[in-house]
Amino acid sequence: MLIPARVCVSQILGPSRLGIRLEYTTTPLRLFTTTTCSYASTKNSHSFPKSWSFRESTVQWIKSFNFSQLKNSQDQLLSRALPYYNKRVNGLLAKTSLVPVDSNGNYLNELCIENESAEDGKTQNLVILHGYASSLGWFYKNFDDLIRDNTNTKVHCLDMLGFGLSSKPKLNFDDETNGVPLEIEFDREKLDHHKHVHKALHLPESYTIDASNWTRYVKGQKKLVTSVESTYVDSIENWRSERGIESFDLLGHSLGGYMSIAYALKYPNRVNRLILASPGGVERSPYAISNPKMKQLIENVGESGKIKLKPSNSPGEYGFLGRLPTLKRRFVKFWQNQHSFFTLLRLSGPYGPRAISAYTFKRFTRSGNISSLDELSLFTSYIYNSFTTPSFSETSIMKIFAPPVMAKWPMLDRIDQLQCKTLWLYGQYDWMFNITGQICVDQLNGRKGVEKGSEAVFCVIPNAGHNVYFDNWRGFNGEVKKFLGWR
Repeated sequence: MLIPARVCVSQILGPSRLGIRLEYTTTPLRLFTTTTCSYASTKNSHSFPKSWSFRESTVQWIKSFNFSQLKNSQDQLLSRALPYYNKRVNGLLAKTSLVPVDSNGNYLNELCIENESAEDGKTQNLVILHGYASSLGWFYKNFDDLIRDNTNTKVHCLDMLGFGLSSKPKLNFDDETNGVPLEIEFDREKLDHHKHVHKALHLPESYTIDASNWTRYVKGQKKLVTSVESTYVDSIENWRSERGIESFDLLGHSLGGYMSIAYALKYPNRVNRLILASPGGVERSPYAISNPKMKQLIENVGESGKIKLKPSNSPGEYGFLGRLPTLKRRFVKFWQNQHSFFTLLRLSGPYGPRAISAYTFKRFTRSGNISSLDELSLFTSYIYNSFTTPSFSETSIMKIFAPPVMAKWPMLDRIDQLQCKTLWLYGQYDWMFNITGQICVDQLNGRKGVEKGSEAVFCVIPNAGHNVYFDNWRGFNGEVKKFLGWR
C-alpha cells in the first residue's frame, strides 16, 4: 500500500442553507490510500423534477436550431454568477471575447475576469482549461470566489479548440497512422474485485496480447498522439501570444489536465505553476506505446505468438487494466470505431435535451450546490446547447485514449520533464483512480534536485466526484488559492 508523501486537508465552508454541518477531526480517514478530512452533509432538501418535461424538452430542442443559443445561455449563466459581467464593479470586470489563434480564422472563446487595484503590482494570470464534453461555463461556481479578494489578478477561462464557443475547424487525423485497435484478451467470468484500490477495479488472473496485433497497433501512434496534442496545445500558445501574456499559472481538469501537462512540457517557460484536477491520461496500462518491455516480449514469443501477462492493481504499472474488464463490448467497439456519442444525442430530437436534463438534474443536485430550479435549468440548457454543433473534438479523445479512457502515451512516462511545481487534486468519490495522483507526486518528488518548497502536492477533496471543482467548489477553491498563495 502506498504511503502519501504529503497530503493536504480541505476545509469545507458551507452556509447552513445548503444543509452542511462541519465536523472537525484529527483522525484521518483512510480512503483509496489517501488521507482526507471528515465532515457530514445532508441530502439536498430542495425538491427537483427528474428531468425536463417532454414539452420543455421540445422547446429546448427547437431553440437549439438558433446558432446564437449557446452564446445566450453562456451570457445568462455568467450574468447570474458574476454581478460584474460586462460592467466594472469595485475594480472587478468579467467579459468574453473571441481571440484569434491562427491565420485560418480559428479562435478561442475566452472569459477574462480581472480584479484591478490602485496599487502598482505585477498581474498574476491564472488560465483554466475544462475537460471533455465541457466548456468554460462549467466553472461558474468558482470564478467569483477565486478572484474577489485577490487584487492584481486575472482569471482566463478558455473554451478549448472545438469546444463551446471556440471555432470548430474541420480536422482529420486519420492520415497520421495506419495502426489498428489493440485487442486484449482475458476471462470476463473470473474477475477479482480490488476495492481497496477503487470500488470500480475488477481484474482477471491474466490477460493476453497478440504480438502481431501489438506491432500493427503501435505503428504511427506516437505521431498521431503528438499531432492531436499539438492541435490543442499550439492553439493555447497562440492565444497566449495574442494576449501578450509572458507566463501564467495553469489549471486543467480531466482532458484539460492532460492538455495542461502537454502544454507545460512543450512550453515550459510559460507555466509558473500547474494545477491538475483529476487529469486524464496519466495512468500506465497495456495500451502504453511507451512500454519499454514490449519489444523484448515480442522477440521472446515471435511475431505470430501471444504474450501472456499478469495484471496489476497499480496505475503506475503497465499491467493496469483500469475499467477495461467491466466495459461492455459494444462500448469498446463504439470507441475503437471512433463514433461520436453526441451524434446520437443530436439525432434524438426532443429526447436529447430530456436525456441531458435527466442526467444533470440528478448529478448536480446531490451536494446541494444548486438550490434553485431556475439555476439548474439554465445550467442544463447551457450544457445541452454546447453539444448541438458537431466538432472534431468529439472524437479526438478516441485517437489519444484507449476505451478505458487511458492514454496511449501516458503522462506518467513524461512528467519527469516538468519544470514547474504541481498540485494534483482528486475527488473523494472520483471515478478516476485517484491513487494515480499520489504515484505522480511520489515520482516527481523522488527526482534529484527537487528543492524544498517546490515539491509536488497531492490532495483529495471530500464530498466530490470527478467534477471536483463543482461538487465541492469551496474545498476546491480553498486548495487552489492556498497553492497559489491567494487569499
